[in-house]
Amino acid sequence: MLAGAYIDQGDLATALSFYQKALARNPLDVDLNRGLMELWGQVQDQQSLPVRILDERGTALGHLNVTVANSAPEREPSLQGWATLPPDSGVLFVWAIDNIYPFWLKNTTAPLDVAFVESQGGGITEIKSMTYPSEEQIIPTYPTRLAIVANWGFFERNNIRPGNQVVVVSP
Repeated sequence: MLAGAYIDQGDLATALSFYQKALARNPLDVDLNRGLMELWGQVQDQQSLPVRILDERGTALGHLNVTVANSAPEREPSLQGWATLPPDSGVLFVWAIDNIYPFWLKNTTAPLDVAFVESQGGGITEIKSMTYPSEEQIIPTYPTRLAIVANWGFFERNNIRPGNQVVVVSP
């Protein structure tokens, strides 16, 4: 893919543009979705990323506009002080490698849910609720590179379960 050449050259914005064009032609391609979400986390000054969650038949269950927290300074305060997230909004956490990354709601005034997403297929591996305010760690069962935080109850209201697919909506 041409985007790879731009990534190798360090031109991530151009690579992102190629990923978005390819995804517009192939919206359910697992590798394109994973690559775009990971690349989105590396590009500075981007707007929110629209994502859909699909069931095993490809039926859309829900959608979110996620902002990206991809560096340690952005991750730490990204949810602090929120009463709730705006409706249909979330935060996409992106890490460089698969690992067990804990979550907690220190200095947050609303309960939230976190969906852990497998890096290889973009499927949700598990969804956990976080109570507030709490420093109790919510730890995923499996190593992950991606996680989406949304308002408490979003995943349940939309019948979103482990095994459902997260796909990027071509902006």
